Amino acid sequence: MPPKTAEKPHYHKYSQQFFYVLQGRLVIKLQNVSYSLAKGEGFHLAPGIQHQIINDSDSSSHFLVISEPTTKNDRIEEST
Repeated sequence: MPPKTAEKPHYHKYSQQFFYVLQGRLVIKLQNVSYSLAKGEGFHLAPGIQHQIINDSDSSSHFLVISEPTTKNDRIEEST
């Protein structure tokens, strides 16, 4: 993920996800609470929880996302 970028807040009705940071760091914002993840750290996210992935650093971040079931057609964007 490029530096100083963020995805739109959203949730998945059916999919659970696991994020694992491979390089750099990420911020995962869950509703109004933010969690910082460094290289080697992960985070499990249950279905139905609004979230946003943010790279607020000056360096690129690389992360792995595992979704079960697939998030295809299961992304509901929310306004902030």
